[in-house]
Amino acid sequence: MKKNIVLIIFFVRGLLSMFAQDQDIKGSLYVGTNSTDSDTKIVLRGPNHPKMEESKRDILFQYASAGTSGIRAFRGGSWGNYLQFLTTSDSGPDLKVRMHIDKTGKIGIGTTNPTNLLDVNGTIRSKKVLIEATGWSDFVFDKDYKLPTLSEVEKHIKEKQHLPDIPSEKEVKENGIDLGEMQAKLLQKIEELTLYVIEQDKQIKELKEQLNEK
Repeated sequence: MKKNIVLIIFFVRGLLSMFAQDQDIKGSLYVGTNSTDSDTKIVLRGPNHPKMEESKRDILFQYASAGTSGIRAFRGGSWGNYLQFLTTSDSGPDLKVRMHIDKTGKIGIGTTNPTNLLDVNGTIRSKKVLIEATGWSDFVFDKDYKLPTLSEVEKHIKEKQHLPDIPSEKEVKENGIDLGEMQAKLLQKIEELTLYVIEQDKQIKELKEQLNEK
């Protein structure tokens, strides 16, 4: 009995000693299961994994258990380089990509093909958004600013179907809008309207004075 206990102690000490050191694992590593099914918890596939296609062998693949959430990364091969975060979809147990980061650092939320530094395919809700504008529209109040006449504005509207300096519906649908730039353009129109109102108010007062003189 004592001999068995001593053997067990040496065996446990050996295991602890082995895992306390850096381990160099050749080939594949599976944690939680030895299969490649979707319920695999963590899988590391090295460049010589026999079950991978030749063009996809240089891959690091990490996966949480299906039905919860997961993380996976691909390196090299025809799949390219990217990192993905996954959770269970609403329609079933399969994992769905929620965030995608490509090799250039572009991040996609709700999309796996981001074309900007951050692409979001969905609604963003925030208590506050701070945009660093490159310019503002107070130039309208400069004494040298040429305020378009209302006749010129009317002509532009009839010809273009939108206000001057404001993108058309077609342009917005194709290219979207720059929030900072659009806010500045809208402010420009508000300031121009203010100048029109001030000028009309002066004209009304002059007309009233003329009527009172008669």
